[in-house]
Amino acid sequence: MTINRLVESGYPRPYACALVAAGACTGILIPPSIAYIVIGLVLGISASTLFQAALIPGLLILGSILVTNIVVNRRYAYEGGGLITTREWAGNLWNSIRSGWYAFLVPGVIFWGIFSGRLTPTEAGATAVVITIFLGFILGTLKLSDFPEMLVSSAKVNGVILPIIALSLPLAQAMAALGVAPGWARWSGPKSVT
Repeated sequence: MTINRLVESGYPRPYACALVAAGACTGILIPPSIAYIVIGLVLGISASTLFQAALIPGLLILGSILVTNIVVNRRYAYEGGGLITTREWAGNLWNSIRSGWYAFLVPGVIFWGIFSGRLTPTEAGATAVVITIFLGFILGTLKLSDFPEMLVSSAKVNGVILPIIALSLPLAQAMAALGVAPGWARWSGPKSVT
């Protein structure tokens, strides 16, 4: 959800900005993010291991943001309504899930493909792009005339990412050649006091 849509729903702009910024923190943990790719390349950790390690913290952060927003929204009634019953809340949740079920396909395919070992992270990303384009055409939110602008935007993002990855590979190889082990590999556990 964008800041403008939150403001249109009745949220004050500072709170809407804070809500979107807090929600952006989960983006580095749950989907395949650039930071994960770089960490995996430098430390030699598989992407599926990194995803498994971040799943619980990501869900905890997401849950804390949801609970905080529910409490604040109930107190100040930002969305214009008063308190609703649990039945109305469940109905709203069901309607939202039913109208946006297709949005669960992309993360589902990514996680299923990587955790089952059937797809590499690159293949999972490519599959997610194909599914997203297909859904865009089916739902009517994507047209062929949108592709040039999408390609330019993708090129800008890749222009930032590729140098990071290109420098992280030689760094990982140099660290391995020098025998520099990551901090977690050198740690032998707590020392016993005797």
